[in-house]
Amino acid sequence: MAGDDFLSGLDGNDFLLGDDGKDILNGGAGNDTINGTPLDDFFNLSQGGNDTVTGGAGNDAFMFGAAFTAFDSVDGGPGTNDQVGLQGDYSGGLTLGASSLVNVEVLAVLPGFSYNITSIDANVATGQELSVFGGNLLAGNNFTFNGSAETNGRFRMFGGLGTDSFTGGAQEDGFYFGPGKWGAGDSVTGGGGFQDRLSAMNALGRVLVIGNASREAANLNPNSLMKNNVSVTGVWLTPLMSVPGAMQAATAFIYPLLTSGAVKPQVGQVFKLEDAGKAFELMFSRGSTGKVIIEP
Repeated sequence: MAGDDFLSGLDGNDFLLGDDGKDILNGGAGNDTINGTPLDDFFNLSQGGNDTVTGGAGNDAFMFGAAFTAFDSVDGGPGTNDQVGLQGDYSGGLTLGASSLVNVEVLAVLPGFSYNITSIDANVATGQELSVFGGNLLAGNNFTFNGSAETNGRFRMFGGLGTDSFTGGAQEDGFYFGPGKWGAGDSVTGGGGFQDRLSAMNALGRVLVIGNASREAANLNPNSLMKNNVSVTGVWLTPLMSVPGAMQAATAFIYPLLTSGAVKPQVGQVFKLEDAGKAFELMFSRGSTGKVIIEP
């Protein structure tokens, strides 16, 4: 039908097809298949069932309430702001399926409940970004999101007033907490991207980059430094050796700290002299997480 339509399924396995308008499409309790229109549609899928829904070219909203499972399939279509909304108790844990989020730009968890969600690599396409929004959660609404399986897509995660635990993937993710939303119980594990560290920092923070054991270049977006007025400083001793007096000043500063025990080097592994070959193999493999020591 032309125009803005309101279509509702019943308790069986329904097929609903929107037409030319901005439609409201309500699934029933069965395993429904629902297709949207080229405009901005609203899908109400909170009645349950294993639903398969496809948005059109517009920016569509898919509301699942407390009924979202790994067996639901959502394809947002070519829109640029397709959103899946959850509002229910997901504290027991939900691991998304391969087709749970396809062409979806935002996963929003709404206030009143706690959430524990784990994504898989298929949920964010290569080079794409998924915003995970919990910014409206109230005190006591805790939010855990684990995106560690993601290898080629990015996340932007937004914490609320409850206790948040966010884990990013292998790319450059962002973690954001508004005023009063970062607390002692909140935690962020960035994953593989250097940009993660900057996004999680408080205002006027500073990152020291000391050495480069991985020999991998970190991608840095200068604009990200301005948001919280943070700075990045690189430290490499080799160029300082050619600066008159630089090493002497550094030694005079650090030596008392070492002898007093105020600064303690991180020891990774200790080898006997007869195992010196293994020590060098460890260093060459870049597998050590601290100083490698060879004892006589």
